[in-house]
Amino acid sequence: MPAEVVEAASPLPDFCVDRSAQEDFDAAAGELAAEQTRRAYAEAQQVELCGELEDELVASVDPLDQLTATQTDNVNLSLEKLYAISLITANQQTLEEFSADIQTAFDFDSSFVSTGTGASVTDVPEGFCDQSVYDALTAAQEALASLEEAAAYAEWLAAEEAASSYNTKQLLDEETAIIGGATQTVLDDTASAL
Repeated sequence: MPAEVVEAASPLPDFCVDRSAQEDFDAAAGELAAEQTRRAYAEAQQVELCGELEDELVASVDPLDQLTATQTDNVNLSLEKLYAISLITANQQTLEEFSADIQTAFDFDSSFVSTGTGASVTDVPEGFCDQSVYDALTAAQEALASLEEAAAYAEWLAAEEAASSYNTKQLLDEETAIIGGATQTVLDDTASAL
């Protein structure tokens, strides 16, 4: 709705020949009304945009939490697989101890760089919206950080699982070759003794 144009408190008397002051005043009043209209429109748009941002940010938390839960399930599955592989190599730790050691190894692995999830949340310029929007932004950013952390750990564990599986297979192949060689020697000795 356009702002009302300001009218002069009293018009110029009829005997004033030079009407330019009145025209200048009317033009300035028209510009002021247009500026007030633009400002009111911009403020209404800002309120609407902030409301949409808040709705979007609030709605983003649950899906991010669900993705984090999926990544946590992947982490637990990988930990169980790694633990099973470690038992082949005579690990004596409990799953909890093993998991703690693996977490420590992940925490200290400075060479690992996660590929990231690609998920994001919409940022909101500081001072643009009401505090409730920034509260929703903080909650969404925290949910995103949890997802990124869980995804990075799951990615690291998947790489560790692949490496451990390969190393364990190599170890088992070597042990099988040793046992096969020893068995053949026993069979040869038994055959020659007969």
